[in-house]
Amino acid sequence: MSFETELNDWLDKNISFVVRISKNLRLYSLKEYEPTHPSIKRDAKVNFGISKVPVRYIEFIDEKERTYRILTTRFDLTDQQILEIYKNRWIIELFKWIKGHLQLTKIWSTKKGTRSD
Repeated sequence: MSFETELNDWLDKNISFVVRISKNLRLYSLKEYEPTHPSIKRDAKVNFGISKVPVRYIEFIDEKERTYRILTTRFDLTDQQILEIYKNRWIIELFKWIKGHLQLTKIWSTKKGTRSD
């Protein structure tokens, strides 16, 4: 299954997502929004590929001048919130990598956790 097909499948199933895309995915601009942060270069409503469902496109540049292209279904969030969601995703991925590659079976903590439920 291609990435574009997978995105369309998520849209058909009403699955919310925030994903990084490559330069190869063709975007068709529908509406431009004013970015609210200096590192955000573009915030727009777009269609991609053959999709007929609009999604949001955010392009930003990080501290090392790398450009990131993000697609999301989340029009209810600010561009800065989407940027933070994507950045925080890498913290989770790093934790998964450490846990998997160091073959840890349990993570021990000396602090008592709190539950809100």
